Amino acid sequence: MATTSAVYGVSHPPGYPLFTLLGIIFVRLPIEATVAWKFSLVSLISAIIALFFFYKLLLRLGISKLLSMITLSILAFTYAFWLYAEVVEVFSLYYLFFILLFYLGFSFYQTKQDKYLYLLSFFIGLSLSHQQAILILFPALFLMVFFANKKVLINPGIILKCIGFVVIGLLPYFYLPISYMLNPPITWLTELTPSALIQHVLRLNYGWVTSATTPLSERVFAVITYFTYWLFHLPLILILTSLIGAAALFVKKRKLFVLISLAFFISGPLFVFYAATSAARAFTFGVLERFYVSSYIMFLLFFPFGVLEIVRLCMKAVEVLLKKKVKSSLLLHLPHALTLLFIIIPVSLFFTNSHRIDMSEMRIGEYYALDILNPLPKKSIVFADVDTTVFPTHYVQYVLGVRRDILMPSFSQLQQIILRDKRYSKVYKEILKNERYARDSDYVIDTALSLRASRPVFSPAKVKNTEYSGSFVWMPYGLVYKAVTKNEIPVKEEYIRSQELFWERSFIDRIREYRDAPNLPLVFQEI
Repeated sequence: MATTSAVYGVSHPPGYPLFTLLGIIFVRLPIEATVAWKFSLVSLISAIIALFFFYKLLLRLGISKLLSMITLSILAFTYAFWLYAEVVEVFSLYYLFFILLFYLGFSFYQTKQDKYLYLLSFFIGLSLSHQQAILILFPALFLMVFFANKKVLINPGIILKCIGFVVIGLLPYFYLPISYMLNPPITWLTELTPSALIQHVLRLNYGWVTSATTPLSERVFAVITYFTYWLFHLPLILILTSLIGAAALFVKKRKLFVLISLAFFISGPLFVFYAATSAARAFTFGVLERFYVSSYIMFLLFFPFGVLEIVRLCMKAVEVLLKKKVKSSLLLHLPHALTLLFIIIPVSLFFTNSHRIDMSEMRIGEYYALDILNPLPKKSIVFADVDTTVFPTHYVQYVLGVRRDILMPSFSQLQQIILRDKRYSKVYKEILKNERYARDSDYVIDTALSLRASRPVFSPAKVKNTEYSGSFVWMPYGLVYKAVTKNEIPVKEEYIRSQELFWERSFIDRIREYRDAPNLPLVFQEI
């Protein structure tokens, strides 16, 4: 994302135009800092604003300022929320929209003022120009509007105004075609056609969600992993208090319970069941973990009601013990004192997580990219379909200015290069005539391999040999593989010496320093 904003490019599907535009502004701030650090301010500011509206939401729910601050602090110091407030990722802004939309929806539900409905409509459009996963909140928002005033759902005038505000919120998507026409060095948009734009925005060719054929057992396991994750990361007293709050709302404020529970269920267990992404590897678990937070935000709304119920029961017990109603000035302050005891939760979360999210000295991504690029011959082409390879390498190339002679596109970017270059497109069209290709990436790779004579070709992983691209083998070459013919394979002694030189000059010793870092799994999945 930082690299894309630095070169006015288009990010991977769905494009994240709003986030990219914010990045374009922040990476050009006139301050002494790295591009990545400047861009991380977007995440930090988003998290701060998210906490502000979370506080406003708690007050609107009738929670006291003291208890609202305690609840807000719990969210702020929860590992995943705190983490994404620091890194260059889209999810801090996503959490902001999740909280803001719920706040605006509940404000309309509570006040029935049209201004909240129009603000909600605008920010729905704006949130969709950032991350379409926000759709999981829509059922709860619809219920809020229905409970508040179902007549607005059949009022043509109000509906047209709302649609207009949604469309205004979607305007950042115009950045995608504008960026494409600027011909930036990094863009994931393959063509400037309606079909290509729709595929990109709807991420039809890019995703991590499993298929519909995923076994039920794997989906159930994904849900079990979701609940296990929170049992591991949250204090038991927080979970129990929130469950007590949910029970209290079910009895006393049934509609509010339904609204919060619906948002929690769809964004949490149901979403995880649908996605069913494996948590067996650090990468896939890291991808899934970031989506857990939205449901946690909803679950945390039960917490203050649980505290109020516990305080009420404690005061009732005191009255029973004293056999009279509490009138002493000292005892009148007891509810505040009992509430204040719960501050132990955010304090414990702070001390538990503060060392885990410190990545100020973490440079694994940079070292990894340098170890890939430095040994390669001039004007090499390295094609990769793995974000963890492409992203840090592009950052080192286009932000730090290292080895920009090397072309490392993703499959979609390689396809775009091929379509624009007449030399490549001629071969590409010939390959397209062969109907044996099952995937777009197959004929894109073949096009690159067929032109191997003009540029050395490398890949982070072995690619299946095909008849069209010729007979070659993938020879280990540092951290990547080189496509060579059997006649090009060097003699054993020469090859071993070249690899020894690579490892002597690599950053492997520095990477070993991070072996016991508590945030290492996330770092590996982020780079």
